Amino acid sequence: MSLPTLQSLMKKDPDAYETEFSQQWLHFESMLEIFKLKPQKPAKTFGEQVMFLAHVVPSFPEKGASFPGLLIAALSDHFQEMHAELRQTLVTALIMLRNRGQFPLMQILPLYFKLFTTQDKGMRIAIFTHIVKDLVQMHLKSTRQSTRNELKDFFFKHLQDSDVEVARRSCAVFISMYRQNVWRDAHVVNLSSAGLLHPDVKISAALCHLFLGNKTKGLEGILDESDEESEPEEQIDGLLGSKKTANRMKRIKRAKKAILKAKLRAKKGHKNDSSVSFIAIDLLHDPQTLCEKCLQRIQKASEPFNFRMLLLHLVARLVGRHSLQLLNLYPFLLKYIQPNQTDVTQVLACLVEASHRFIG
Repeated sequence: MSLPTLQSLMKKDPDAYETEFSQQWLHFESMLEIFKLKPQKPAKTFGEQVMFLAHVVPSFPEKGASFPGLLIAALSDHFQEMHAELRQTLVTALIMLRNRGQFPLMQILPLYFKLFTTQDKGMRIAIFTHIVKDLVQMHLKSTRQSTRNELKDFFFKHLQDSDVEVARRSCAVFISMYRQNVWRDAHVVNLSSAGLLHPDVKISAALCHLFLGNKTKGLEGILDESDEESEPEEQIDGLLGSKKTANRMKRIKRAKKAILKAKLRAKKGHKNDSSVSFIAIDLLHDPQTLCEKCLQRIQKASEPFNFRMLLLHLVARLVGRHSLQLLNLYPFLLKYIQPNQTDVTQVLACLVEASHRFIG
């Protein structure tokens, strides 16, 4: 009997196939031990066995309870040298099991952040998308507050990670959850505000856009450069074959037009929504200290000018919104009001925004 046939029968009547499940489980355990000896080998048969069990384990909750833990342990120990195809298979199986509620999210999050350090771009995108969707679903199901706080603290810890890829993904989770109206409380806002001082410019810039109320900018900088806005050629590459026939070229042309139209529609939709949100800025507990540290970073002048202007805009917004006393900000702004300064209008806008009734 083939595995797909057996899989279908087991799902329909688990009690009648307990013996067959036990046999397949023993087969999996023996293949797992063989895999551990040479994890770099493709092991296609082992991958098929893993996917088979991932489909039927929910029907045998007692016997298959240890299955997710075994996969997580195998990936944690061998993800670097493991064959890419097999690694993708194990990740897919774990995502499937997690979607069916076979284990808690916190059990696998440390592994996901290990996998963010790999060079497999497709897998990183799949994992990040799954994490965000999973967190949204957990929020809708009214998870306990203690569990939510544990998750937030976990992502904050990795926001401070020395590995830039890990820190960027953690920052992207905070931004995605905030923009989906899931994590918008003061706890999240103050945790993510620490990322404004992160040495990685992309992380700091993305959070600047979040606090400034920009609803569309930021994520494209910290995710892979072509994850969201890849060129039309890259988005359709490999889908239509490599041979440059006349029919294929017509299909490529149509695909390019469709992608460009979708981007134009998205841009028009963003232009229509020009409202600015001050929620994140208003929830900050200590805006004065944050402003002082951000201004110190701007004054170093060792980072890109556009980034420093973005951070300066945020500082001005904080000063004006909270009526802060940051007296060394104004002499600093005056240095940029020069005839040869091409961005003098932005500097003037910052100066106006940083003015309030307590400034004489």
